[in-house]
Amino acid sequence: MQSWLSVRMQRRELLSRMAKIVAGLVIFDFIAVPETKTAPWKRHLTDSPRPIFPRPINDNGLGIHFFPHPRVTGDALDPWIDKMLAMKFKWTTTLNTDLASMKKFALAGIQPISRPFFRAHQHWGDDGLVVENMLDAGVGPYIQIYNEPESASEWGGSVVDKNGFIRRWISAAESVYARGGFPGIQLFEPDWLSDLLNAIKSVDKDYLFDRLWFCCHNYGSNHPPAYPYDKLNRGKTIYQDWFSMLAPLKFDRVFRDTIGHSVPIICTEGGWCIGDNSDTRYPRVDYQRHRDYHLAMFDMFRTGIMPNGYPLPDWWFAVTPRLLASRIVGGDIQFEESAWFSNALSGTKTLTIESVTKMPSFVRQFAG
Repeated sequence: MQSWLSVRMQRRELLSRMAKIVAGLVIFDFIAVPETKTAPWKRHLTDSPRPIFPRPINDNGLGIHFFPHPRVTGDALDPWIDKMLAMKFKWTTTLNTDLASMKKFALAGIQPISRPFFRAHQHWGDDGLVVENMLDAGVGPYIQIYNEPESASEWGGSVVDKNGFIRRWISAAESVYARGGFPGIQLFEPDWLSDLLNAIKSVDKDYLFDRLWFCCHNYGSNHPPAYPYDKLNRGKTIYQDWFSMLAPLKFDRVFRDTIGHSVPIICTEGGWCIGDNSDTRYPRVDYQRHRDYHLAMFDMFRTGIMPNGYPLPDWWFAVTPRLLASRIVGGDIQFEESAWFSNALSGTKTLTIESVTKMPSFVRQFAG
């Protein structure tokens, strides 16, 4: 098992390097994860050193998932970054991994979450290069390792193999960690998460928890933002029904129950899609609900209060709902219902874009 002295030395070297990178740009503020003082989400700390996670200066917790592919690069990024800045977004999830793209985001003051594209059956072939690119660009190296491995569509025709995924995730996380990165877990089944965390402990890789974070997909279906605590659905809790914008609350409990403390959670996908009518008890998502529901999710970072009336936990770092654009930038038409800027199917989500643009500027305040 890697010693805590080694972990401390690695962190000191990483922070020194990152400090040098950003000294001239003064873009990113590297702060300790605040400890939440409000029950029931008070952080249960272990004796291990508290990690340091990067956040953008004047962080508001707001962002958006960029494109469903990494083919838009170079100067072609500029108009889309301008659109994000107009909406005051400080975070984005991107499949881009190249140095030039990372520098573009850094100069705009946007913290990228990098999601290198590998299917769940594939060996992690990046070998840490994306971490180097993010460090060289001066942005925090948040790396999402794999995506929705519980889904057969992520296995390229291979049989879904939880144990194989767990082995590959741990191997990839070791590579990301060794290069100075922050390895992220993305799962939508709580049982898979607890199995992965227990497997990490069983092979004495607990040091990974020092920089671990979780990539939550908090899709709202056609449920209102307070679901399952809304008036129509009284009686259930998020721990029983987590297909909700508030899904991070469910996954935080898994972390606390399994490793004894919370980790930062960033929603790397989520939000609401035009036309969704999955739960027939609720109305279909139209343009007005698309606007109102996203505004409610964003506004909790301003007020510090979630739509269910409880305080926003400090460990919930940011949201990047899907999707800035798809078909209009050469992406698949299947993503158009969630694309904010669109030339097909559901059209551009003008009501949402204009309303988010008009939101007042603010800096997210932490309780801890």
